[in-house]
Amino acid sequence: MRKRTRYFIRMVFLFAALGFAAALVPPASADTVSLQISNLSLTTTSCGTVTFVGTVTNDSGGDLLASDFFLNFSGFDPTAVNPVQDLGVSSDFLIPSGTTSSIRDLFDVTLGPVVTGSVFTVQV
Repeated sequence: MRKRTRYFIRMVFLFAALGFAAALVPPASADTVSLQISNLSLTTTSCGTVTFVGTVTNDSGGDLLASDFFLNFSGFDPTAVNPVQDLGVSSDFLIPSGTTSSIRDLFDVTLGPVVTGSVFTVQV
């Protein structure tokens, strides 16, 4: 019975120590990484492509590669607009913590065959 009690107490201390150690590790946070897009509005013709450029600021607490990013596009008409990520795809580069990248291609948007004067939005 005594061995069981000691084993139980050791397990309690072990799990308490593991819990304390886990609490010391800061979680990674995506809200400390941001995109700054240089031109929020670009113009092209039917079946044309525009490239949005800008910078990435990394205040996450850890170094990141451009290939670590996945841009999520929403709020667009998929029958007329095709957004494609450029950041980290054709060339990879390091963005150290606490820095802002140089101006880079972030993503392209290609229009399908659309009526002249049409306006489309894309959320990133």
